[in-house]
Amino acid sequence: MGNSKLKSTKLSNLLRKFEEFPLKIAIEPANICNANCSFCAYKYSTKRGAVIEFETYKKILEQNKDLGCRELKFTPIIGDPFLDRGLIDKIRYAKSLKWFTTIYTYTNLIGLEQSKVDDFLTSGLTSLAISTCLQNRNDFKRIYGVDKFDKVMSNIFALLESNKKHGFPINIDISLRHDKNFDLTNNQYYQKILKFTHKISVLTDNYDNWCGLIKLEDLPRGQSFRKVRNKAIPCCQLYNGFIVTSAGDIGACWVRDINLDLKIGNIYQDNLIKIWQGEKLKKLRENWLKGELPVPCKDCLQYTSALEHVLTQKYIPSVVLHK
Repeated sequence: MGNSKLKSTKLSNLLRKFEEFPLKIAIEPANICNANCSFCAYKYSTKRGAVIEFETYKKILEQNKDLGCRELKFTPIIGDPFLDRGLIDKIRYAKSLKWFTTIYTYTNLIGLEQSKVDDFLTSGLTSLAISTCLQNRNDFKRIYGVDKFDKVMSNIFALLESNKKHGFPINIDISLRHDKNFDLTNNQYYQKILKFTHKISVLTDNYDNWCGLIKLEDLPRGQSFRKVRNKAIPCCQLYNGFIVTSAGDIGACWVRDINLDLKIGNIYQDNLIKIWQGEKLKKLRENWLKGELPVPCKDCLQYTSALEHVLTQKYIPSVVLHK
């Protein structure tokens, strides 16, 4: 067997292994946002303005039993999870099932009500990522599109203090969107955050273009896009899981398919396991191996090989990946 044919056979075997079950289920609590970030394609979305109903949500988790996903994500492709006023109840319900090992979300934290900080911290969420800017009020408004700097800073510290009080039930990461070379050293907010956590990162020269919708001038000053990667191996999004929208639609990509061009089914028309094993997703994978990428994927900079994604490394035994 030739070397190229051997590699092709190994890849096919690996991908078949990935197809057995999804590793994560993402649920869109709301596709509405309370910010208008310059670096985000929210303004270009044609599908927004909805919050998922609790009965739809319960139906999704019930069907997940057949799939076996242990990771639950509450982050919409666009929007902020706190626009769903029932978010805390939904997290509590997921925890009550005693099934998920990881429950997490990503937010700008604008929508967190301080009266509910303790409830949120003890809801069952295991991880939280916060996107923000510490520069100053004017720069925050320029980058995030809303004048909410003071509220966000207040929310961050209320959350960090509560997390400490409750024994750190949530793993909190703070991701900063700053102008290039902004010096955090003497920033009062940064120094205060360091008293609670060192899990702070600054996104630098690694921005996403949202499938070509975002331009260089949309980024914080001086920043640039991540490098274009070779997309010969199918994207992890076609193997690691899917996203369920407020309408029950299932999308193959939970990252950048803002208008659900990669829709593969609906939970009211079929169940999750049939959708996962269905022809639409199978066709997307087969076409990618032929070099026929879907339109949203052609210009996407979020691409990660199915072999390299952290979920693959976490759940698929290394002996399978490297044999």
